Amino acid sequence: MTTIHGYCDSRFQAVADTFADTFADTFAANFDERGERGAAFCVTLDGETVVDLWDGHRTPADPESIRACALADLCGYAEPGAWNLPEYLTAEIPSSNGIANARALAGLYRAVVHDRALGGHKLSAYDVIRMGAVRSATSVDRFFGSPSRWALGFAKATPPGDSSQLTLRLSESAFGHQGMGGSYGFGDPACRMSMGYVMNRMHAGPALTPAGALADAVYQSLGHERHDSLWVAP
Repeated sequence: MTTIHGYCDSRFQAVADTFADTFADTFAANFDERGERGAAFCVTLDGETVVDLWDGHRTPADPESIRACALADLCGYAEPGAWNLPEYLTAEIPSSNGIANARALAGLYRAVVHDRALGGHKLSAYDVIRMGAVRSATSVDRFFGSPSRWALGFAKATPPGDSSQLTLRLSESAFGHQGMGGSYGFGDPACRMSMGYVMNRMHAGPALTPAGALADAVYQSLGHERHDSLWVAP
């Protein structure tokens, strides 16, 4: 049994309980089967950190598929376990191998949904809403082979009614992105909240089911109600 560390605002006790109880067996399995040494989850609300928890240390089959072709010829980067090697962790690979802790990932989206500033450029409320509200695609993703919805460069909650393992339940206003192995970062401008979940070893499976329970606990703590695969404000 590992020890949960960090801080959790009393309003989000459900998140702490989920992290400690639901994740105890999951973390143990990941440590034994995947060699992981830790995972972390962070949430900001109105620009302040309300959840900052961690456990442990803080630190494709068809070769002709679109996914396999997209990951081909990456000098071994797509080989199982290669993501965790020092030479790949220190390399600059566009659209891949972003390295951050949960606090930094949540802070990235906080800059958009609360601070409304990126790289010295101020964002208007219209800019923020447009990032997540304008859907550019809604269909079965040919790369992942599962239903998906996309805004302007950001992922949206999985289509209502879908109950696949890849479902991450958010509100309609939320936007962000999921990562390999189950990590994710999202911001929700409607409730000025951001969240980030990371683990310290990357692997090939999305494995969002247990990590998604933390997002559920956050929305429950905010008083939202679940309708299909979306959380709705009261």
